Amino acid sequence: PVPKVGEAEDLFDRVLFTKIFREDSLLFSVQRYIGDNLGQQFTEIPPLNIEEVYKDSNKSTPVIFILSTGADPTGMLQRFAVTKDRIPGERLHIISLGQGQGPIAEMRI
Repeated sequence: PVPKVGEAEDLFDRVLFTKIFREDSLLFSVQRYIGDNLGQQFTEIPPLNIEEVYKDSNKSTPVIFILSTGADPTGMLQRFAVTKDRIPGERLHIISLGQGQGPIAEMRI
């Protein structure tokens, strides 16, 4: 017999049931499974330390942000740039890729 969703034997069963019946909740189910089995540190996003990122960059290794929906580091980046004498628009260039922006980004790099 197939167990009810609330009676799943283990968390992986719950993940499978979620995938089948409530795919909109799958991300939360997978995060819970990973957190319970591997530890919460694998589900938490560490805060970005822009100072450390900057130390690792140079003229051959630019900082490139790949963003997820809703993430916008522009304000943080501009505030940090001012502390390094990188005036937005003069010594700091922010380019959102897409719609023909690739060649412009290549030129700036």
